[in-house]
Amino acid sequence: MDVEDKWHLGIGFVLAGASITSIFQDWNICISIFLAFALCVYLSILIIECARKSTEYARKINGLQKSNFFRVVLPNRTWALLLVVFLVIANVSIFANIYIQSKGVEYKEAGLTNIMTDKMDSVYFSAVTVTTLGSGDFTPNKEGRIYVLLHLASGLILLFYVIPVIASRISSWQ
Repeated sequence: MDVEDKWHLGIGFVLAGASITSIFQDWNICISIFLAFALCVYLSILIIECARKSTEYARKINGLQKSNFFRVVLPNRTWALLLVVFLVIANVSIFANIYIQSKGVEYKEAGLTNIMTDKMDSVYFSAVTVTTLGSGDFTPNKEGRIYVLLHLASGLILLFYVIPVIASRISSWQ
């Protein structure tokens, strides 16, 4: 394992660990929003680097010179799959805590509308939201809709990283 792989896995592990801890320790919503922002920035850097590498590969094929742009070394293909797992866990956990702390999700039970406070329900709602399944048993209220939109945006950014990682891993199979 290279030093770069250790850095990437360390960042992913810290994000996943902090986000899981945020649920069970009832951390303030501001901390979870900061974690969501950090996750999106990190994913954006990885996506830009993936795009840069593919452009550099195309330049190499066409005989053009390399660009001297800021470089981030991507994780090894094998370790990138583990990083994807960490980042998905972080994404789901961060927004699960946001949904609980904001009291932005409701459910109906026996004709009454209740605010979601159960941690496992929030993890379930977060996973259903990021996968865009939307089962309908929980619904965001007015404030919660903003967080759902942010969750979907971060999930889309995550998807832009996951697809190239999985595609590169599949293409390397012999």
